[in-house]
Amino acid sequence: MLGHADDSRIPSDYQAIVIEAKRQGKLLELNNNSLTPHRPNSTDGLIAYAKLCKCYDMPVCVSSDAHYHTMVGNVAPLMQLMREIDFPFELIVNMTKESFENYLKSRATRIKGS
Repeated sequence: MLGHADDSRIPSDYQAIVIEAKRQGKLLELNNNSLTPHRPNSTDGLIAYAKLCKCYDMPVCVSSDAHYHTMVGNVAPLMQLMREIDFPFELIVNMTKESFENYLKSRATRIKGS
């Protein structure tokens, strides 16, 4: 999985990242911390990145990327943003235990077939 690729402090070609990650069968992280004061000015980049993931049917994981114990697992702001951009929840592989297990099974099949 590629994490923090939406970090606005590092100029990136989000479209190229999404296309190549999909081609290689890698997951991309959508990071809740991009919506906090810890990463100022990152919301626009996260939105652009998430919209490209949506456009290319790119599987993602959501992450709290907690920097404090009370924030572990808190992805509520990120999930609200996902609803606002009409992100397909079926692309979020860690949405449920079952969806994550299904992703792992499909990944194992892809790796064996390589």
